[in-house]
Parts: sequence; structure tokens; C-alpha cells
Amino acid sequence: MAVDFGGQDITTVSGADLSAKRFYAVTMETTGKIALANSAGERCIGVLQNAPSADGKLARVRVGGVSKVVVAAAINPGVELSATSAGKFGSATAGHYVMAIALEASGADGDIIRVLLTNYQKNA
Repeated sequence: MAVDFGGQDITTVSGADLSAKRFYAVTMETTGKIALANSAGERCIGVLQNAPSADGKLARVRVGGVSKVVVAAAINPGVELSATSAGKFGSATAGHYVMAIALEASGADGDIIRVLLTNYQKNA
């Protein structure tokens, strides 16, 4: 059984209804509000920890430590992960920003796994 010791969270404002996007990757928009990641491998600020229901609602974003994430496919422990175009997490490829390292395996799209958050660009 895995034990989580949490991580560093920030509180900010949601730019949209993200009530169905808990544990998805989020970006910071130029308005200062967060939005769902929508480009594969893009730089993100963290992982949404709550479920803000509308624009302007408070959002808690995990920016460091251990977090749960929603994956887009089967993943093995130790794999570098980046955001997908749907805000889920998938295997990072060259040029992607690596957001996390998988701490456990997943079997399929939509699974929730624990990860260690990171933030660096993957080289070729």
C-alpha cells in the first residue's frame, strides 16, 4: 500500500469550468487564471487538485511533490510523463516538457496513478 506525503500546492483562479478535470495538467494563462493543458508536451504549472465549477472559482494546483494524475494510456513506473492535448498524462517524447515521473503502473486510459512532479524539457 502506497502512502502519500502530499506536496506543495498553490491556490489560484480557474478560467473555466474544470469540475470534471481533477488530477489533470493545467497551464497559467496570460489573464492569471488556470486552464486545462491543450497542447501535447506544453509547459504546465501543475496538476489540478480540486474541481472548480466555473470561471473565477478557486483552484488548488499541486506544483511540487507527489500527486495523483489521470493518464492517457498504460504507463510503467519510472516513465517520464508530459501533458497530452486533452490535459491527461502520457509518455514524454523529445521536446516535451516533462511534468512527472510515474511512481506506479497504470493499465489503461483514464486510470489515476501517483507521480513525482518535475519540470524540465526532454532532450532528443
